Amino acid sequence: MHYKFEKPVQGTIGTEKYQCAIEWRNGKFISDEPEKTGGKDLGPDPHTLLLSSLISCTLVTLRMYIDRKQWDVPVISIKANLFQTTQDDKITTFIDRDISFPGPSPLDPEKKARLLEIALHFAREGREGSSIGAIFVLGDRRTLSPHLRQLILNPLKGHAPAVRSIHNPDFLETLRELAATRQL
Repeated sequence: MHYKFEKPVQGTIGTEKYQCAIEWRNGKFISDEPEKTGGKDLGPDPHTLLLSSLISCTLVTLRMYIDRKQWDVPVISIKANLFQTTQDDKITTFIDRDISFPGPSPLDPEKKARLLEIALHFAREGREGSSIGAIFVLGDRRTLSPHLRQLILNPLKGHAPAVRSIHNPDFLETLRELAATRQL
């Protein structure tokens, strides 16, 4: 196994309500909750950090493609937000991402379509030639199931919960293999 980072991202929390100190390879920042939920709003909350990660990954991927193609696209802008619905005491979270290409002149429609296609592909399948290996869906399985589809056969179906527990060392290797499976 080879980790992406030489030094892991680390978070700590003390007694100051909801303020988390996050350390990364080049420094530290604070993550905090808004005042309405008991924090002091001194740093981005976890939802903001999640959306920031999605935005920055998409922006970097699109910029790499634009640079490789040597296209003149001076600015890419992404706005992301999330909303939640509640049905039968189950909360479902949806993430909305709006991508635009503001600039002095309109982007060629074919280039725009290609960049949006890449962003959608990235959202579905990852980047750098590999599948993400996991998708996180927040919500009620019964509500979401009609909108989801399985891309590979489920190798865990029919196995006892103890066998497919993340605390089972044998299962971790299976999970790694499953996450590394490339969709063709």
